[in-house]
Amino acid sequence: MDKHALSVLEFEKLRDLLKADCSSVLGKRLADSLMPYTDREWVEVSVEQTTEMRLLLSDGFIPSLDGVIDAAGMLDHVHEKNIPLEPVECWKIHRTLIQARALKDRISDQHKRVPRLAELSGKFLDHGPMIEQLEAIIETPGEVKDSASPQLAGLRREVLQLDDEVRERLRRLMERTRVRNSLQQTTSTLRRDRHVLAVKYDMKGNVPGILHDESQSGATVFIEPAEIVPISNKLRDV
Repeated sequence: MDKHALSVLEFEKLRDLLKADCSSVLGKRLADSLMPYTDREWVEVSVEQTTEMRLLLSDGFIPSLDGVIDAAGMLDHVHEKNIPLEPVECWKIHRTLIQARALKDRISDQHKRVPRLAELSGKFLDHGPMIEQLEAIIETPGEVKDSASPQLAGLRREVLQLDDEVRERLRRLMERTRVRNSLQQTTSTLRRDRHVLAVKYDMKGNVPGILHDESQSGATVFIEPAEIVPISNKLRDV
């Protein structure tokens, strides 16, 4: 179909209206690429698919595309860059596969009423094993489970133990009168991922350690007490 005919039909406006109603990036991309077809068989099949979807919609069926992403584009990117997928990216792929399976199952249940859509959804690949594998290692919203591997579980236990030890030593340190009287606040805080104490500037000599930061006013300095430095170093290296 030539450009003049498309202009008379205001096809671009129609395509923009369709794109505006698409809820996923993939849908918008597909809408952008649509052009009229002249193949009679293809058109007839498309009309039948549309009629069947209207039937499902009239029954209250609302396809859920929440969380659907361009998984193929994401995988192409990591392959091109030769980098691993981040846990949150694995979670997003899992969500997409779950939605695809749910859509396929719903249409399959209605295959006698919507044979054209059932034929189309029948082309969806079975990603059940991949879904199960992802569920075994990833949890919402994209965190790796402790149970993903024995090594990871062991490392996380070690992190918790070291962190508990640091906090306990800080608690004992703050019980000392000399240190307690030097503090601006009675709790520890974090600076550059290190546990530190907020110490009054003119009393910083009472808390030997590494100075990591100071307040804008200069009245407070943030010191990592010397006695927790070795444990914090272990924690950093885990």
